[in-house]
Amino acid sequence: PAISEKILEVAAALAGWGMKVAVVNRSSRVFPALFTPAISEKIQGVFESHGVVFRCGETPAEISGNNGRVSSVTLHSGEVLPAHVVAVGLGATANTDLLQDQTPLASGGLQVTEHLHLPSHRNVYAVGDVCAFPNSHPLFGGAVQRSEHVDQARESAAFAARAATQGPTEPYSYLPFFYSRVFEYTSTPLIWKFWGKTTEEVLDYTEESGIFGAYWLDPQRRVVGALVGGSPPPSDEQFTAVKKLVLEGVVAPVGELGLSWASGP
Repeated sequence: PAISEKILEVAAALAGWGMKVAVVNRSSRVFPALFTPAISEKIQGVFESHGVVFRCGETPAEISGNNGRVSSVTLHSGEVLPAHVVAVGLGATANTDLLQDQTPLASGGLQVTEHLHLPSHRNVYAVGDVCAFPNSHPLFGGAVQRSEHVDQARESAAFAARAATQGPTEPYSYLPFFYSRVFEYTSTPLIWKFWGKTTEEVLDYTEESGIFGAYWLDPQRRVVGALVGGSPPPSDEQFTAVKKLVLEGVVAPVGELGLSWASGP
């Protein structure tokens, strides 16, 4: 599959252990499911500064070895990459086998109610990657979603625990949040965070400090998604300021926007 943040985290860890790392990616750029082309370029550049090399638009054709040990990977282009370790990212499928006969499936997961229990079993809850839930957050208006990230796993588990022990209150509302932290053992760690959703209209920016980011806007130019990151990373206050734009649905002025717009004077 195309490189996700998890593959990049594995690559960063291996590089941190002193290995020479080559990342083979069938997509033309890094993490196209979320990153804009400009952000993909920035992220890849940080990894390359730590010695990681990329082969984008490539796929493995053969893994070779001797005496039960891998020795090389041959790409479809014919290039041979020497290798002692191969980490393969195949993606994941939610395991719905246990309850798929008890509830409908949606978006690859078990469909649950706005309180995360099965429609037919009020005392059975599904949380994390396996649940497809109607998201009552204003950005989504009850649309059914399934989110594959540790933050949603934590939030949905906490909500289900409260609903099971105290009774349901408000419907489950979740603002998607994705993040990654790599090269934390160095003086210039790379940290990025994203909140909200992506749209057709997106504005990229890069600060002189090296901090980069993007704002996704709805037709009324309200900020409905935002990403910010860098190596060195933004401060906690800067991360909070960017998140606030999404939480409040701030209307973006016409023109180039950067981190200073989020942070204020």
